[in-house]
Amino acid sequence: MQLIAHRTNCSNYYSYDGIIDPLEQECPYLDPYFDSVACHTDLNKCCDPCLYYCRTQGTKVADPLDCTRFYYCSRDEYFPDISYRCPSGQYFNEALGDCADTSTCSQLCDVDGCGGGGGITTPTPTTSNPSTDQGGCYSTFACKSFGYFPACLNFCSPRYFHCSLNNLNGPVELLHCPDDHLLDPNINACVSPQDCPYPYHP
Repeated sequence: MQLIAHRTNCSNYYSYDGIIDPLEQECPYLDPYFDSVACHTDLNKCCDPCLYYCRTQGTKVADPLDCTRFYYCSRDEYFPDISYRCPSGQYFNEALGDCADTSTCSQLCDVDGCGGGGGITTPTPTTSNPSTDQGGCYSTFACKSFGYFPACLNFCSPRYFHCSLNNLNGPVELLHCPDDHLLDPNINACVSPQDCPYPYHP
């Protein structure tokens, strides 16, 4: 039996046996807070809806900033840093642990500074002494919240930053989209050059 934390209600969780649909449960009165393993009395053990963490190899966890994306857990107990997109028309169903076309978009992270919006809202980067080039693109970036951030806000560029728990409150390295793709700053995803709506910036 797998127990899964409810992202928006710390007193609830799902039990899932892999056969029938996940069943929502409530922690008992004397141990009202679920920490993704068991119910406790300590509110501080509640899961942060803006964090994503792999407990078990071979499972998938929701991207709290984008309901169309998820992280695949290639090993136990770590913070993954590469997210994957669900097939077109599907959303990630956290209770099922997979993408499903019957799912609805559920924004998991709705905390000031965490971003969110189902993949259509560009998070506003909060930076500490950012450095920009002549085109207005960031060449350095300090992570203050989780998510993907374009290096250029008004251009299509292959460059972007990914802020995770591993680099929060610190500098982050500049990443590049694969295969000559460009980051569309509207959806924070790598797309083919012809699909990017802004002018190109190297």
